[in-house]
Amino acid sequence: MPSLKRPRDIATSPLPDLLVSDNRTTSSTLHKIQFAGPLLPWTGFTTAVKNAYNTQQWSNRVIQIGIQSRNLTTERVFVGDEAGVCARFQQAAGQVLGAVFEAQSINIALGDFKCTGLSYSKTPDVVMLSLPDLQNGNVQQLRVVGEVKVPWLIEHRLDLCAANSTWLREVLAQPISYMLDLGCVYGFITNYCQTMFLRQIQVGSTWRIEHSPVIESSVRYVPSDPANQVIGPMLTFNQCLLYLATIAETQGPITNPTPRSQWIRRRRS
Repeated sequence: MPSLKRPRDIATSPLPDLLVSDNRTTSSTLHKIQFAGPLLPWTGFTTAVKNAYNTQQWSNRVIQIGIQSRNLTTERVFVGDEAGVCARFQQAAGQVLGAVFEAQSINIALGDFKCTGLSYSKTPDVVMLSLPDLQNGNVQQLRVVGEVKVPWLIEHRLDLCAANSTWLREVLAQPISYMLDLGCVYGFITNYCQTMFLRQIQVGSTWRIEHSPVIESSVRYVPSDPANQVIGPMLTFNQCLLYLATIAETQGPITNPTPRSQWIRRRRS
């Protein structure tokens, strides 16, 4: 029998564990740049994700995520480099959550950068695109840009760099540069096991980047405990990406006039 789940169940589920080969890359792919602009936590991110989940009108559509007796939530494909991790991310997040987006009538999908049709000298790993609506004359447009790294290198550990401002600015510089160049309000960086979501906003006359907490892909949803206000809910990656899809769906490109040289700078080492 196929494995069947409803959209709400998928949203609260973890991603499949990554199956990492013993033969794998050993060099960091972080670019020799760092973000030099204002960088702050995305205040209210966790609450917004939780509220979006609780107020979602959940479809009762059943989504098949398995074939016959084989459960496709268990990984069977080994990865050893960034391309492999990116492919598994597109499968686990893009394919499965794409079905959730469709069931929830969220007109957005994941894809590769070539799908945008944009001329750009660089190639972001992942994008989220609005779906074309020919009836209303709406074309497919870029909504979110993402960067993928491998999780087995310490340089790519988001939980560690989050506690070190200099390191964090180096890790986030690449997706932020894409967001600035392409006019994307939203972005993210992921090593599959951990993800940080980003947004660029204007406060007064100043543009800044805000980042979410580190979201672990292995987490299963745990609601808030009214008896313990110190510990917040444990949110899944799927819930967070679903939230990002809902707010990015109709968000068109923006123009941030900040000179690139003020935000993105070469790092010395």
